[in-house]
Amino acid sequence: MESLVDAITHGSTSEQLKAHALYRWLTSQSMVYYGKCKTAKANSPTGKLRQLSEGKTCYAALYQELAKAAGLKCEKIDGYAKVPDYRPGTPMSTNASNNPYKHSWNAVLLGGHYHFLDAGFGALPCKFFVEHFFMTPPDEMRLSHFPKDKRWLLMTQSLSVHDFESTLKTWPTMFAFNIRPLNMKSVLRSYDGRLSITVLLRNVAVTPQLEYVGPGTPQDTDALAFNIDQEIRNVDNAETFHLNLPEEGTYYFTLMVHDLEEDEDIPAFQYRVDYKDELL
Repeated sequence: MESLVDAITHGSTSEQLKAHALYRWLTSQSMVYYGKCKTAKANSPTGKLRQLSEGKTCYAALYQELAKAAGLKCEKIDGYAKVPDYRPGTPMSTNASNNPYKHSWNAVLLGGHYHFLDAGFGALPCKFFVEHFFMTPPDEMRLSHFPKDKRWLLMTQSLSVHDFESTLKTWPTMFAFNIRPLNMKSVLRSYDGRLSITVLLRNVAVTPQLEYVGPGTPQDTDALAFNIDQEIRNVDNAETFHLNLPEEGTYYFTLMVHDLEEDEDIPAFQYRVDYKDELL
């Protein structure tokens, strides 16, 4: 492990550069390849990566070992995370052994201060993830990660797991394009089928998506786009989306960003919208 770390960090002249070199190396490794390395010794780097591919260890544990071999002080943080298929408003802190939201990440000491990184999220094949989850600021990390030990919020403001669950689902795209929704709640409610969502943004093309999940008659997602009126206010650098919900039930509103480099739409944030007509 020591010789591998020396090779990865060769030429790195600071602790931050070493930490980043290890992060980029780990997040770039192919789990498909290491899953086929059946003859590697368990305590070798290849063997440890094979264990990672088999789910017998996690990215955070392996990164911590790499960091320590490089002489860096690194902590492994256990908690909960809003994984890619997480839906806003879903409870996370269940005691089930197979809780899909249990997750681990790291804090590495650089320049006398701890900084967050998540090599597990960074390795996901999603644009902006690898850049966002290295030295992620605490006020951004708290939207996607919640530690069991609240010391690792690295914030003076105390938050509960309920507070964490009550914030909207975000993707790194939101921060990459400096998009700021005015309402940070995870669940929005309408009592008459009307709802307005305002977002601050500049020089970025966005498309709202509305998905209906029931319990009523299934709704076509493409058709629901005609139930959204888009209001652009250039003076305020804001866009407001006026929703006209056709049926009671649960919806998910996702703001998509059009990425010109990839020519594709990428999610930025998501709300759950509950419509219950209490006027009847």
